[in-house]
Amino acid sequence: MKHCSYALLTLTLFALGCVGDDAIHFPEGEVEGMRPIYADVADLRDIRVEAPRALERPGKIYRKDGFLFINELGKGVHVINNMDPTSPVPLAFINIPGNVDIAAKGNVFYFDNINDLVAVSVTNGNQIEVLKRIENVLDGGSEFPEARGMFFECVDKSKGIVVGWEKATISNPKCFR
Repeated sequence: MKHCSYALLTLTLFALGCVGDDAIHFPEGEVEGMRPIYADVADLRDIRVEAPRALERPGKIYRKDGFLFINELGKGVHVINNMDPTSPVPLAFINIPGNVDIAAKGNVFYFDNINDLVAVSVTNGNQIEVLKRIENVLDGGSEFPEARGMFFECVDKSKGIVVGWEKATISNPKCFR
């Protein structure tokens, strides 16, 4: 019984020793942190074909009929003619703000577009037609930056939807991740 009492006392003291002041102390003034990048909903729904661009943050890859569709995280989809795999040819970039996922059935591609799910017909690798849009079925936008252990400007939904984050000097931050 005596050993149980010592073990219990030791365990209690150890547990109390682990309790500390984990509260975050927010600095006053300017600090380096992350700032949200906002976009208007109408601008986000403008899906269009643009000139090819370099891959920066590639995500998922979908292969269909000799073409590669490579997701550019948060921005859209690269279309590459891969008929000759030794010499792929970039054809176009489909601008789809907030896009992170691709699915396809037949000639219809399904893309996430921030909060919306969009069905798009893609022909010849660079001609598109938006067939259907189901609005506000997804939980898009980013409430928090990917980076952790830093201060950031809290999201203000009245400014639009957050489509990304940038490093910046911010004043009197009230959010931390």
